[in-house]
Amino acid sequence: MRVDVVLRGMNQAAMTECALAADSLTDGPVTLWLPESPGDRNPFVTAAVLLTRTRRTRIGTGVVPIPLRSTIGLVAAAMTLEEAFPGRFDLGVGTGNVQALRQAGVADSGPPLAVAERFLLAMAGKRPGSAPLVDISPFRRPPFYLAAHNRRMIDLAVRRADGVILNAVAASDLSGAIDHVRACAAAAGTQPAVGMYQLAAFGPPADAVRSVRRVLAGFLRSPAVRRRLHSFGSPHGPVAETLATLPPTSTDDELAAALPDDVVEDFGVTSEAALSQRLRLAEGLGVSFVALSVFPTPLRLRKPFPPVPEQRPALEATIDVLMQIARWSSASAAGVPAR
Repeated sequence: MRVDVVLRGMNQAAMTECALAADSLTDGPVTLWLPESPGDRNPFVTAAVLLTRTRRTRIGTGVVPIPLRSTIGLVAAAMTLEEAFPGRFDLGVGTGNVQALRQAGVADSGPPLAVAERFLLAMAGKRPGSAPLVDISPFRRPPFYLAAHNRRMIDLAVRRADGVILNAVAASDLSGAIDHVRACAAAAGTQPAVGMYQLAAFGPPADAVRSVRRVLAGFLRSPAVRRRLHSFGSPHGPVAETLATLPPTSTDDELAAALPDDVVEDFGVTSEAALSQRLRLAEGLGVSFVALSVFPTPLRLRKPFPPVPEQRPALEATIDVLMQIARWSSASAAGVPAR
C-alpha cells in the first residue's frame, strides 16, 4: 500500500519545497495530491511546476470538480501532462460541492451521477461518435479516479474509472465501504484501485485534536457526506444531522463543540501511533493508497489563506508527515510495527 500526502493551504514555493522533500525519500515515489475548490490555484499549472522541479515524485489532482471546466479542456490538460511526464501524473475528479459551485457562478451541469458518467466515458475514449475528443496522438491518458460519496457513485467509479477515492471515511465505516467496492467490482468484472483520504493533524495533542475537530465539523455538515453516512448505515449519521441543524452563523469552535470525542477519533488521526494503526487497518482491507490530508496546528480555517510567512505551519506539518511516511514504509517493509 502506498502512502501519499494532500497539499493544501500553501503557495507555489511552499508546495515546491514539499515536493522536493518527497523526492528525497528512498522508499519509493510518493504521490502529492492537489485539491481544488472554485477560485483556488490551477492544479494543472501547479502539477506542471512540481513535476518539472522533481525527478520521481508523482502528482495527482485530488480532486478537481468536473463542472469547473469543459470536458475537452479537462481531458486535454490531463493527457498533456501524461505526455510530458509519462507515468507521473494521476487525474482525480469529482462532481464538486454543489453549493460552492453555485456560489462561484458555475452553471448547473445536471445530476452529479450523470455529470460524472459523461466525463468518464470521454476520458476512456468511449463517447458516442467516431471523432477523437482531443488531437493528441498517440492517445495517452493517465490513470483516472473518481471521488465517490455514495453507493451509486462507487458503482460508477468501479465500472468506468481506474479507481475510486473515498474521502475521509471513519475507521468503523471503512470495512463496509471496501466490501461495497469489491461487490461492485465483482459484478463489473473490474479490478479498480481504491484510495482514501485520511484527515490528520500532528503536534501538541490538544492542538492536533482541536484541528481535526474543527475540520471534521464542517465536513460532516455537507449534504453529500450526510447522505453517504446514511447510505452505509454509519453510526455517525445522527451526529452529522445534528451539526446540519446548527445556525449557518455558527463559529468553527461552536460547530466543533458539538462533536463527541469518539467521532473525532474515528475519523481523524492525531498522533504517529494513531497514524500507524490506521494505515495498517487500510492495508489489511486491501486499500491501494492512503492520502494524508494534513492540517497544521494551530489551524486557520477561514479564507483567504494566511500570507506567505504564516504558511510555515502548513509547510512544516506536511514535511513532518512525509518523514513519518518514510518511517512507516520502512517499518512495514521490515514487518515490524511503526512507532
